[in-house]
This record gives sequence, structure tokens and C-alpha cells, in this order.
Amino acid sequence: MKLLDFVIAFFASMVSDIKAGFVALFAPFAVNLRDSETGAFQMNQIMGVIFSVILVVVGLVMLPLVLDQTQTARSNSYIGNFAGTQAIIDLIPLLYSVGVLGLAGFVALTAIRGGGK
Repeated sequence: MKLLDFVIAFFASMVSDIKAGFVALFAPFAVNLRDSETGAFQMNQIMGVIFSVILVVVGLVMLPLVLDQTQTARSNSYIGNFAGTQAIIDLIPLLYSVGVLGLAGFVALTAIRGGGK
């Protein structure tokens, strides 16, 4: 149990250090992210933008899997006999990429606008 407690404490301190470093680094650029009454950063907005970047990175990491699966589907002899099927299968990576970028853009836009406030 001591090792688990150490790991939890270590990652908690890493997250707080990263959060403090991020706020200090981007403070001059994030003037619009300050609360008008207290002057403090609205961390929900910053975390929303970070989440959208993480979403894009995870989407790009998973893109080779999508490409491999579409190649497998194209090489399947049962699917290749139908007219137009390969053209539709070729659109799947494009639709995946557009969907990931669209979702990340929506998350970032919602975060910047303040979650619909």
C-alpha cells in the first residue's frame, strides 16, 4: 500500500506542477480567460482546450488502426465484388479525421465560450 500511496501522491504533485506552470506560461496570452470579478483564470476553459488537444492527439494515434481496417475491408473478396463499395470504404478515414477534428473544435469552442453561459 505504501507504493500505491507514493504513486498517487507523485502524480497529484505532477498535475499541480503542470497546472501551475501552464497558468504561468500562458498568462499574458490568456487575458480573455480571466474572470471579470476576481481576476483569476477560469480553469474549466483552460482544461477544455487542453482536453480538445488531447482528443486530437488520441485521434491521430488511432488513425493508423482505421487505415489498416479499411485496407482489410477493401481486400475482402466478398466486399470487393460490389460496385461502389470500395469508393465508400475509401471515405472512412476521411470521415474519421473530419469527425475527430470537428469534435475537438466543438469542445474547444464550447470551453472558450464558457460552457454555454
